[in-house]
Amino acid sequence: MAEAAAAAVPLASLPAYPKFVIHAEPNSLFQRWGKWKRGFENLMTAMNVGKQAQKRAILLYFAGEEFGEIFDTLPNTGDTCISAIAEFDVYVSPQKNGEFEIFKFRQAKQEPDENIDTYHTSLRKLSENCKFADKDREVKSQIIQGCVSSKIILKALQNPSQTLDQLLTMARSFEVSEIQAGNITKEKDLETVHQIRVGNDPSSGRKCWFCGRRYPHTGSCPAKGKSCSNCNKLHHFAAVCHSKPA
Repeated sequence: MAEAAAAAVPLASLPAYPKFVIHAEPNSLFQRWGKWKRGFENLMTAMNVGKQAQKRAILLYFAGEEFGEIFDTLPNTGDTCISAIAEFDVYVSPQKNGEFEIFKFRQAKQEPDENIDTYHTSLRKLSENCKFADKDREVKSQIIQGCVSSKIILKALQNPSQTLDQLLTMARSFEVSEIQAGNITKEKDLETVHQIRVGNDPSSGRKCWFCGRRYPHTGSCPAKGKSCSNCNKLHHFAAVCHSKPA
């Protein structure tokens, strides 16, 4: 069925839209084309351009001269926007090295300061370029191989039937537990340091630095003016002496 006639869109009324630069970053050609194409489709919807021939013309106008030079060499561009986009999809696809994308995915390791959700998101993005038949399975496998927590790895290997979502839930639980345990350990370490300092501080109300008895004294320190039997120095007892024997 022939398309209904549509009013021409004056060039002056077309909004600004960036050209598609092909040779700027060859390694990202596939991704950049996908992003540019989605933006173009959204723009056509917003402009209510429905006629395929008209959309095709606007596509070539927006994409620019560099795009047009390559487009003219393609064999099956057809007369519609759909066929034109499909043919350019075929052109950019061979530029994408599937084995290299999988290699990058396999090399992705969790950074020491990276939580499991951030690592999972990173793997998700990398997996988009790998064309895996089962992305969840591949991402789960890479998390087990690349995460920094030996506890998570061990738990995952003990439960091989768990899903990716179950693995992530378990990993988050471990991360929270490790953070809480670390905070408790820090608090205990601080308390130990505090006790040591207070115990050796003559103004702490615990032990006198000079005589070893309870401080503060009701009168003068019992060690005042006394010689230490250990080092023969004045004003402290041998019980709290830190010098080597004389």
